[in-house]
Amino acid sequence: MSIPPDTLELIYDAALNPALWQGVVQDIAEKTGGDQGALILQNQITGHGDAILANVDPSAIEGYFGHFATRNPMQRHNLKYIETDRTHAISVMTDLDILERRELLRTEYYNDFMCRYGMHTTLMLGLAFDGMDGTSIAITRPASREDFGESEMQLARELQRHLVRALKIGQELNTAQLVGGALA
Repeated sequence: MSIPPDTLELIYDAALNPALWQGVVQDIAEKTGGDQGALILQNQITGHGDAILANVDPSAIEGYFGHFATRNPMQRHNLKYIETDRTHAISVMTDLDILERRELLRTEYYNDFMCRYGMHTTLMLGLAFDGMDGTSIAITRPASREDFGESEMQLARELQRHLVRALKIGQELNTAQLVGGALA
């Protein structure tokens, strides 16, 4: 599966203009057949962070970072790999790659957070780690839809390297602007 040119253009435009990241998340959600999406920056220990949302109720942010981030079984999965194998933590996977559905369905995270916001299955694209801060994109579907399949996973894998590169470009430009401003 090839990446649509409009998606690539949007990703690299977001590297230059951070205000466009919401459009990137929206586009990726649509292209992978998701209903909702979020670009998440989160400390993997404390669960604190921030997110750029696409089709997600904004009230989800407070509940997620205020309580549910540390109860998210997918986030706890990342903790196992951050210090030993970051390449595994920066991968493309679904909730089913991490735990069986019946285990997820028994969690507080699923019942009190995911269900509340119409989420049933998640496609995750790991993008970066800086210390204990992780950046990722999460795309979700409701229970009325089937799980993410191989074609969506393949597109996400192809998009991932471009997303990683665009984030790095954006960070380097931001640093250059800060240094340039300080020198002026």
